Amino acid sequence: MERRDMMCENCEIYSVLDEFFHHYFVERDAEKTLSLLSDHLYSIGTGEGEVALEKAAFRELLYDEIALLPGPLHYTITNYNEKRRMENCWDCFCNLEMQVKAPNGVEALYFLRVTAGLHKENDTITIDTLHASESSSYQEEGEYLPMRFISEGPKVINWETQHELMEIISQIMPGGIIGGYVEKDFPLYVANDRLLQMVGYERYQAFEADIHGYIINCIHPEDRELISRALQHLPAPGDQYEIEYRMRKQDGTYLWVHDIGRRTVSSDGRDAIISVLIDISQQVNTQTHLLQEASNDPLTGVYNRKGGKERITHAVQTTSDYVFFMVDLDNFKQVNDIYGHEQGDRVLCYIAE
Repeated sequence: MERRDMMCENCEIYSVLDEFFHHYFVERDAEKTLSLLSDHLYSIGTGEGEVALEKAAFRELLYDEIALLPGPLHYTITNYNEKRRMENCWDCFCNLEMQVKAPNGVEALYFLRVTAGLHKENDTITIDTLHASESSSYQEEGEYLPMRFISEGPKVINWETQHELMEIISQIMPGGIIGGYVEKDFPLYVANDRLLQMVGYERYQAFEADIHGYIINCIHPEDRELISRALQHLPAPGDQYEIEYRMRKQDGTYLWVHDIGRRTVSSDGRDAIISVLIDISQQVNTQTHLLQEASNDPLTGVYNRKGGKERITHAVQTTSDYVFFMVDLDNFKQVNDIYGHEQGDRVLCYIAE
């Protein structure tokens, strides 16, 4: 097994996923593989029937697969990325390059895209969501790896199956799904129930009416240009982007979202963008709070030494017109000595205002 293009914040998460792949594909050891999975696992594979909504269902699929293909499958992990969803919860993505040997002896490379959700409980990390996909559908019913494409051309999976799988995926996704046409102001194409819940709506029609049918209207005005620039770099179907911005809720407030989107073609033949949005408001607020604590005096709210130095450096480097105002309070110690530190703090706050 090789590892390339790894980018991880917590290599412990990568190690768990790598161990899972090794038990699964190389050792073909079902029980070791299952030991790394949560009892409440949600899993979607590449085959039409490979849907498991609990660990017991995955166990049956796994044993059937190993019985069909008992030999080792060698793999290479590429393009690994991970993000912390919340405390002790992570989402990760990677590509797998696999050497597959069909029952007729023909060998070929098979490429998988894998997303996984992991969580830590009692110092143990387990996998609770798995989704494997391929860029084209080659499998037929009963196959656990797409052997047919080695000797025959690809066949398109029927629309009904695609629709059913998309419904299942949208239900177990950690974030909401929204889609828009690649046209002026991005006319709304689709939004799932999870997305509506995130922004405070009960009905799709109410959301559509509030934004006048255009996704741009639910994005913070200061972030709209950022979105437009990101989409300009998606000239062809399949191109993907990641971006963070503020999205308006029904009550007029905004939440921060991490948007993973891909250009596609809608069912009516129009160019469209489909995105998965994850609420990262708590993470952004925590980061903002930590930055403020590092740069501002906790009593008065004015810049401390570090914050003042950063502001001065930024102004000197970015503009030729700036003014710095500095105040020195002479003999302030006497205020504390005579009236006490509490009154002294009130004086400092008053001056800062």
